[in-house]
Formats: sequence, structure tokens, C-alpha cells
Amino acid sequence: MKNIRTSLFAVLMVLALLCTFFGATGFADAKAHEQHVDLKENDGYVYLSVEAFTLGWGYIVPPTKVPYNEGETLGVITGRIFDSLGIDYGDVDPNSPSFYLGGITCPQLTNGDPINVPDYLLDALIESGCWEGEEDGDGHLGAYDYSLLSGWMCSENGQLTSLGAGEVALVSGNTYRWHYSIYGYGMDCGMGDGFGMFAPLEPNYMAGIDRETAMAYYAEFMARPDAETLLLDNDILEAVNALETALTTMISTQEDIDETVNYLSLLLEAPEIIPGDTNLDNELTASDALLILRHALSVSELTGDALLAADFDENGTINSMDALFVLRAALAI
Repeated sequence: MKNIRTSLFAVLMVLALLCTFFGATGFADAKAHEQHVDLKENDGYVYLSVEAFTLGWGYIVPPTKVPYNEGETLGVITGRIFDSLGIDYGDVDPNSPSFYLGGITCPQLTNGDPINVPDYLLDALIESGCWEGEEDGDGHLGAYDYSLLSGWMCSENGQLTSLGAGEVALVSGNTYRWHYSIYGYGMDCGMGDGFGMFAPLEPNYMAGIDRETAMAYYAEFMARPDAETLLLDNDILEAVNALETALTTMISTQEDIDETVNYLSLLLEAPEIIPGDTNLDNELTASDALLILRHALSVSELTGDALLAADFDENGTINSMDALFVLRAALAI
């Protein structure tokens, strides 16, 4: 990931902007598109992402927890997210059943980022005679850019949708992904058979991989009210970085993805260690000071979280001064 802090900041911006659109009483007035639904409390949440993995660009919209109202479609929430982020998606109405994502602006294209198509996919494109290698110059990432087969496709819970986005009714808890496909109408994204029109993509690293579960976990983490604070912890930041990298790398295995989720889970579930709380009862007492002193004098030994807590002044050494500091704190001196 080129700049994980920038990427994570983008996610937090999405969440902040969503809070502007969705209040406790439901949807606020939508400036770009009339919603055509009654304003009321949110009926549920779904997870949404916009991906350009095939070009080596990762996420255009990272996995995001999105509230919605009954009757809204994938097209409606896609338009809302794009409007909130200032992404131009052309002169199309997301409320229309015929909503089709023809092309969008994205930072990677605007910044002139080089593409990085995986070798196995590029070989298949060249062999098929469909590889073009460049965007058509209109500033929108869409159909026929880089490949004669390219375009946007959407999936629900890992299956390509058989309907247009304007007809896909949202189901709470489901995961919706927009994929930029450049070979086989979704085959390169691990979905579909290309309607039998293309040679099998071998190897097809994306096929059979469950990214949806990890994507929802990522989105739930970023939706936490304390996410910004948690990301100040370098270990957690690196774990989120690793999870996003695993999700966006096309050759990631299921084990790669699951391991990053499990590691982040362990970090988040680890109890907070209070400096000096060597008996781990969440308060400082004279007993804590005594345990530290006994350890400093080699009378007994502290281990694990108790050992970490014993270094009250965090200077890397546990000695009688740590015991004294803890005692003074316990007695409010």
C-alpha cells in the first residue's frame, strides 16, 4: 500500500460524510438526487466497496458500512457515496432501474498512477488480443479502457448480480462490490464464466476466495467511533495495513486474508494494560507496588501482561523506583 495513512483517512472521510447524510431521524435532504423514499430511521446496513484490483490500484472506495432505507437499491447508495466523495459517474440517474456504471473519476487515474496488471492476467489479455494498455483519455475509468473487455461489474455476497444496480434491492448485512474487470466479464475478479466466450483463466487466483467476510470486518472496524484513536497505535495501524494489502492483492490466498483478520482481532481484543497494575485488577494499590518490588529484588518473577505493567515509568527497566511510583499513585500522593 503506497500510503496507508492516506487510505485510512479516506475511509474516515467517507464515514464522516455519511454521518452528514444520515441522521438519527433518517436521511437528510439529498442535494444531488431525490431519494423517492419516506424519510425514517435507517432500516439496516450493507457493506460497499469499489475496486480496481485488476489494474493494481486497490480500492477506489474502501470497504464501507453504509446505512440505507427500505426500497433503496445498490444504484441509489452507490450514487450517494460517489456524490459524498466528489466522484463523477456521468449523467446517469442512480434512482433509475436502468442505472449502469459506465465510468467514474478516481484519484489513481487523476494522479496518473501507473497500472500494475498481474503477469498471469496480462498474459491472458495479450493472448486474447484484447489488451489495449491505456485509458481512452476521457478521465473516467470505464468501459474499453486498457482492454476491449473492460468495464464495471457488481457482485452481492461474492456472486455477480444478474440485474442492473438500479434493480438490486439491498439486504441488510450483505456485501456489495463494484469490480473493474478487464478480462472475461468478471472472470479476472474470480466470478462468472465469461458466458462461455473466453478461455479459462489459469491460474485464477481470485476464484473461490472469500473476501466478503474480511471486507465486512474491515468496514465494521472503520465504522467504530474509536477507530481514529485506535489507528494511532502503530501495531493496529500496521495490522489494518496488512488486512487491506491482503484484500487488494489478487494472488492472496484465503489463509493470507484470514490471518490478517485474526491478527487484528487479537490486537483489538487484548485487554488494556494499566501502567503499574501488576495484579491486573484494573486499579492501582499497594499490592501492585509490592509485586513490583519483589520482582525488582528477584524474590518473585512477573510475566506476561503483569511484567509489561510493572515498568511504570516505561524506561525499559523494572526497579524499586517503579514500585515507589506505583505506591505514591495508589496513595494519591
